[in-house]
Amino acid sequence: MTPALIALTALWSAQATPDDQAVEIAPQVYSFSSKSGRLAALVYEGSATENSGRSHHHVVVATTWSGRLRWDIEGECAGEFVVAVDGLSADDPSERTHEGFGEPLTDRDRTAVNQHLRERDQLFADRFPNIRYKVTACEADDTGHVVIRGDFKLRGITQPVAFRVKATETDGMLKLEGQGSITHTAFGFEPYYALFGQRQNQDRMQLVLSVEGKGLGSDAGLAAPLTEGPRSR
Repeated sequence: MTPALIALTALWSAQATPDDQAVEIAPQVYSFSSKSGRLAALVYEGSATENSGRSHHHVVVATTWSGRLRWDIEGECAGEFVVAVDGLSADDPSERTHEGFGEPLTDRDRTAVNQHLRERDQLFADRFPNIRYKVTACEADDTGHVVIRGDFKLRGITQPVAFRVKATETDGMLKLEGQGSITHTAFGFEPYYALFGQRQNQDRMQLVLSVEGKGLGSDAGLAAPLTEGPRSR
């Protein structure tokens, strides 16, 4: 083999990628905020009480929140979401319509609901101003969905909570749509009740999300900066 041919062979070998070697792409970190998605909790009235039907289902939407998520369902899926309790908004008329919860509440009733959910016997906003969710793992199930697992911190108590979502990752964006659930009592407080329990809410709350994150690169931090968003009570 001539020296020139040897040099060309060496150059080709250095540039070629063997068929059995895949190019690794680092998982993307995505940024989420209240400007690009919806986080909500659905609270249902109890169905077995004497005054069932006289109280209401409620929808509570987070207006001030942010999140970071490293999306890697085959490896290290991790991140954090943080919600400001002061930015929660209960029973906006358009949100009640969206959930099929019937007629809007009166202004007086809506004001009372928004005040009460922040009080000591409910979310205790003065002592626990934020709700946090630390993502620890993600895994695909056999239905085409992804189960996101993590630690949910509310009122100073942390419990494992999972969300089952439909995920779409395209063009530097990640869209997540799905739901999970928690109970009041798991986090140390009772569902709202009145008239000696004749009116009360169910213990279980449904958490729903429809969010879209923007890619920040593979080396971005995972701590979620709590960004200011629109607030409504």
